[in-house]
Amino acid sequence: MLCERIVDGWAVVYLEFEDSKGHLWDAVAQATYDEAQQRWRPAAAAYGGRAPSEDPAHPECRFHLQSFSWNPLVDRCCIGLRVYDPTGHRVTVLDEQGRRTTGEVDNGVALLLSEGPVGEPKAVELFNANGHLLQSRRYDGSD
Repeated sequence: MLCERIVDGWAVVYLEFEDSKGHLWDAVAQATYDEAQQRWRPAAAAYGGRAPSEDPAHPECRFHLQSFSWNPLVDRCCIGLRVYDPTGHRVTVLDEQGRRTTGEVDNGVALLLSEGPVGEPKAVELFNANGHLLQSRRYDGSD
């Protein structure tokens, strides 16, 4: 699965793939557009595997927070989430400083973009189209 979002010369892509042993992986990467060179330049990326509780086959898994990427040179952050619940419409990430970053779910993926730094994610909330909370998950650094 590949999902992309481009905003004002800033591109973010999300990729989901399976390795040769059948393990699921995700990645999120960001790039900035260099007007002088007329090309995209990589800015930051993050990737990783999934914990068993974040496998889509797990009965209580509604989403998977994969990637958190911040590049201090461009002072922008992106967060990628894979949403398995088809009624999931909006996600909110709460960081360690209490700041909220919110984004829409599009084809099962939410790419959240932020100007400036966002602290390490501490909680994620998934809402349906009516604003009803579907799931909230806290992250304590052990995930």
